Amino acid sequence: LCHPPAYLNKVVVGSRTSARAELWNVMTRKRVYAFDFSDKISAAEDAGIVRIVPSPALDVVAVVLARNEVVLHNLKFDERVTDFKFGKSDAKASKSSEGRDAITTCAFSSGTGLPLLSLGTASGAILVFNLEKK
Repeated sequence: LCHPPAYLNKVVVGSRTSARAELWNVMTRKRVYAFDFSDKISAAEDAGIVRIVPSPALDVVAVVLARNEVVLHNLKFDERVTDFKFGKSDAKASKSSEGRDAITTCAFSSGTGLPLLSLGTASGAILVFNLEKK
């Protein structure tokens, strides 16, 4: 669940079982739009969404997928801005000893310095990316 800052009365709800999310208006209780982050992968790899985080950039969210991929997505235009892929993983891996490298969380820098994206893994590692260089 994510509330993008400029989206009045709207939330993005992700699915843990598929790489799909929906934008809902909480006042009217109606779905506004549906997003698909599967990127033409097979159904076997479609492991779901771990986290959705709003970015400092207007209309952009980071979507952490259980298959160890982070997608920066523009909600307004329904376009993938960029993505980061970190090898094989699945929904079960983040709960087992095999999934120590599974991406479990992310955050954006909020200061006036470089635009940074930080990712946290199940094993406690922190990965930091300069978004100006991707």
